[in-house]
Amino acid sequence: MLYFFESYLKTRYIREFQYTFYNLIYRRKNLLSEKKIQYTVTCPLCKKEIFFEVEKEKAQNKLIGGLASFSLSAHGSPPHVLTIYLDKEGKIRGTYVSQQVEGFTSTETSSQQLELQFNHIVDAGSELSPKDGKAVGLEVISFDILIDKKTRKKYLKDIFSPDVFDLLLKNHRLETEPISVIDFYEFFKNQDNGKPFIVLTMASNLSEIYNNALKARKHLENENPSFAQRITIMDSNTVGPLLKQMAKTALQMDKNGRNMQEIKLYLDWLSNNNQSYMLVDTLEYLARSKRVGRLAAFFGDLFGIKPILVGNIEGDGELKPYKSVRSREKGLKEIIKLVEEKFSGKKVEGIIFHVLCEEDARAFKELLVNELKIDEDNFRIEPLGSLIGIHLGIGTIGLSVYPEL
Repeated sequence: MLYFFESYLKTRYIREFQYTFYNLIYRRKNLLSEKKIQYTVTCPLCKKEIFFEVEKEKAQNKLIGGLASFSLSAHGSPPHVLTIYLDKEGKIRGTYVSQQVEGFTSTETSSQQLELQFNHIVDAGSELSPKDGKAVGLEVISFDILIDKKTRKKYLKDIFSPDVFDLLLKNHRLETEPISVIDFYEFFKNQDNGKPFIVLTMASNLSEIYNNALKARKHLENENPSFAQRITIMDSNTVGPLLKQMAKTALQMDKNGRNMQEIKLYLDWLSNNNQSYMLVDTLEYLARSKRVGRLAAFFGDLFGIKPILVGNIEGDGELKPYKSVRSREKGLKEIIKLVEEKFSGKKVEGIIFHVLCEEDARAFKELLVNELKIDEDNFRIEPLGSLIGIHLGIGTIGLSVYPEL
């Protein structure tokens, strides 16, 4: 009897111990999962879906100016690194390609360039880095970013969007400096391989880059007129994702055997028919900017207003003030109204862009599709890089739109 009683007690204690042990393990797993947030993002460069986890406490500790940034492991071909921005609520505000892995060289680049009829050049206002461009057959020329009036760095070569955003969040003073005449002059001479050049620049009303490229070609005319005649320089009347699209489309037209006249006709048509609408979250960055600081004067110093800017309305690439609103919702509805008035009865397509406000951009796309009854596949969402971030500020959202061909 005693033997069975002792056996019963041992079995009971063992079961209780097992129950307690497994319960602790289960609770620990739950606690660990509660401390982490899981995300899936789409890479802006290669469109691959990337899964990652972030510890809540670590995200809170990394907050600067209301945002925390995390760099993920390299992926893709060529290998590149993503930087993700999260706000204090754990929502994704932006996904940016911060760099390509050093030491990687594309085996396809040289063969791609050999197949091309023309040398394709675009400035870094396209938000393409020299490495990204070279991987697809484009040559990208960088401009300088001046930090606190002391340090110069080549944009998308020495300094990337996440670096710039971090500096802005820490209240550093940043300015952009255009590509100089001498830089263009040397670039043309170094890239000369006997083929004609197609040089596409950001809007001339936003930067001196276009005019400096023309001056460099003028210098070459004095030395080598036949070389200068092979250089075609075009003003895109835009900047950012649409400039990138124009450069890549011209490249693809070249690969498809289109001639120079056909490519120029396309670029001229899109540069004259695109329009951009931007809702700026604060006047702070506008007031700082040398290039577009005059726009801040139009809106005065009213607290809490959100300016709406319109670009290329008259086909000249100029960014102009339209009106101010008191909320983002009103501002985005006003932009939709402007698009509807301008493109009434036409099928349109374009790009919705944002500076570290990805969730707002998705909501804006849904609103745009529903209000204008357009195909959602006609509009994609892309992050704006730090060129716009420096001048218009974090929180800027808008779209570039044009008629379907």
